Amino acid sequence: MGVTPINSRVEFQRIIDGDKIVAIDLWEESCEPCKRIAPLFEEYSNDPRFSSIEFYSVNCSGREGDNIAQETRISAYPTFLLFHSGNKVGEVGGADREKLLAMVIKGAALVSV
Repeated sequence: MGVTPINSRVEFQRIIDGDKIVAIDLWEESCEPCKRIAPLFEEYSNDPRFSSIEFYSVNCSGREGDNIAQETRISAYPTFLLFHSGNKVGEVGGADREKLLAMVIKGAALVSV
């Protein structure tokens, strides 16, 4: 499936307000931890165990991305957010592999709820 970039605040809002479970990576170009953990997020997006989740990323280095970062009130990069039907149901700040996996597993479990 892969990770799809989000390029505008309007697109971001449409995606999180949908009825799908979405995981979003908010990152900056100059962030080394962001670069190190991005391949893992990509790996999860292609893992059949997590096929019920749509994976997205937001480059917060630009104006639109910065607006999304401010709107979501994140305080560090990377930050991973999990949404379901417009509600934030998970958040991981930093490049913590174990916490990211736990958040993605939580998202996959929401399908059966």
